[in-house]
Amino acid sequence: QGLPTTELPDKRTDYLPRQRAWYKAGQPLEPNQSSWSDVYVFTRGGLGLTAVQPVYRRGEFLGVFGVDVSLEAFRQFLQNIDISKGAEIFVIERNGNLIATSTEDRLYHKVDGEDEQLNILDIENPRLKAIGDRLYEVYGQDWQQVDNARYLPEKIGGQKEFDNRPIPG
Repeated sequence: QGLPTTELPDKRTDYLPRQRAWYKAGQPLEPNQSSWSDVYVFTRGGLGLTAVQPVYRRGEFLGVFGVDVSLEAFRQFLQNIDISKGAEIFVIERNGNLIATSTEDRLYHKVDGEDEQLNILDIENPRLKAIGDRLYEVYGQDWQQVDNARYLPEKIGGQKEFDNRPIPG
């Protein structure tokens, strides 16, 4: 009772969180602000992103709290949302790189042995690719200008396909 059933692994000395991009993403935030890191390769493998929030005590910065979310877990979350038959959900970064979809489409591929995100323009799903093409027509290469939620009803092939609503970050 109360004794570990397995021996704990030795403490890692090569993991330095203050040098990680997710930690740095949380440092400049004010108390009670939160954000997401960029997508990156987790140390244990696979792509994901980290929800970050700085930790303060009496105005003094103590560190950054982070929760990892794999792209696959994000996909599973989207797949469990009750949406209309035939509808698809996708989340992309401002550069067009896929974060998640409610479909089984690949989110990344191997480049020189490393996982690399796919851009919506490179996805095999013709419906999502057409939507990506339309978004690039509207916003060009840089979607930093999309700074608030907008509703863009679009018809592609005669069907209403999407509205794009940026998620505040």
